[in-house]
Amino acid sequence: VLAEFRDIDTKWLVMGFSNGGKLALDFQEDASDNDISIDLAFVMDPIAQAITYHLDKLNDTIGEKAPQTKRLINIYQSTDYGSLKGFELRGKPVVGADENYELGDLGYDGKYNHILLPQARFIQKTSACEFGKAIFNTESYCR
Repeated sequence: VLAEFRDIDTKWLVMGFSNGGKLALDFQEDASDNDISIDLAFVMDPIAQAITYHLDKLNDTIGEKAPQTKRLINIYQSTDYGSLKGFELRGKPVVGADENYELGDLGYDGKYNHILLPQARFIQKTSACEFGKAIFNTESYCR
């Protein structure tokens, strides 16, 4: 299905948070395999889905930038507790990302860091900047 869109002059942008961040990383790899370039992949706290969560904890990174992805931004935290009972929902760096930003405590010493991450001012500013550059080819959204 992706191959049908290869020749359309359009911007390809992908964004995801948590399990959706991991899926966004997978999508940009699938797109690259189908000779489609992703202009921007923007992921926040990418975490493996439940079926591979415990195995994935053994790795220091999660996913990688695909060869045809032009820009990949990853923003994550690694101190969460309390967001989901019984789990520490902690993101990781992405191999080859243009930017891997690790944010510190967003709440109280890490409590609920995972669920607080999308509300962080840094996310709002960085996403506006990156999507503005990707869509409008301008840095007027970057301050």
